[in-house]
Formats: sequence, C-alpha cells, structure tokens
Amino acid sequence: MKVLQKVNLDEVVSQEPHSYIDEERFAYFYKDTLTSAYNQYYLDFILQKNAGDKFLRDFAEYLQKEFSDFRIYRDWNAL
Repeated sequence: MKVLQKVNLDEVVSQEPHSYIDEERFAYFYKDTLTSAYNQYYLDFILQKNAGDKFLRDFAEYLQKEFSDFRIYRDWNAL
C-alpha cells in the first residue's frame, strides 16, 4: 500500500520502562498502592520471561509422567 510505505516500525519492542512516564505506567500495574512494593502480577510478568521456568515446567511434567503413582510437590521455600 502506498499509504503505509513511509511508516517505520520498531524492530524491537519492549514492555520494560525506559523513562519516568514509563516507570509510572509500569507502577500502576505492578506495584502495591500501599507499600509501593512490586506485587504478584509483576512476579508473574518477570517469571514468564524466565527460561528457567520452562525447564521447571518440563521437568515437573517428566516427573509426573514417570512417577504417576506418586504425588509430586514443589517446595517454594526450598532455596
């Protein structure tokens, strides 16, 4: 389309904040209003990008298949 020939699209798009305004927008979704600490949504956002999570999910799936007669638990505080 001739109309869109001069439109330049960003090659890399990121949701990470890069300016004060971005930080405030980010804080609206990911910070607790009372404490200003990051909330569960931020943790979920960060962990989704973590390759280690994919490994843990795959490993848990493997364990569940191999040891289907047993209940498999993950201890959140094991570290």
